Amino acid sequence: MGGRADHEGDRRTGRCRGDKAPATFLCTACFLATAPVLGFVGVLVTLEKLLVAPTASFSITDWTIYIIFIAVIGGIGSLEGPIVGPIVFFILREYLASFGT
Repeated sequence: MGGRADHEGDRRTGRCRGDKAPATFLCTACFLATAPVLGFVGVLVTLEKLLVAPTASFSITDWTIYIIFIAVIGGIGSLEGPIVGPIVFFILREYLASFGT
């Protein structure tokens, strides 16, 4: 029974019988598909700042903390996390902004 479950798990990940080529191909294809999109998003963020400097583009308080909060709120490893996390984060941010200074 244990051997059968291991074989089914390997089939789902593309590593059946020691063949790692499908999984490697899919990882490479995903990287090649998303890299230009993420580069374009970086360009848009830099254009929004109107300043090209490491302190403006890589500010910890601007985007890094937000992404960590969104990942924690949405849940790491869940299917709904990337959708629920930003929605809850932005609703909370707008609601709690009235309590600030």
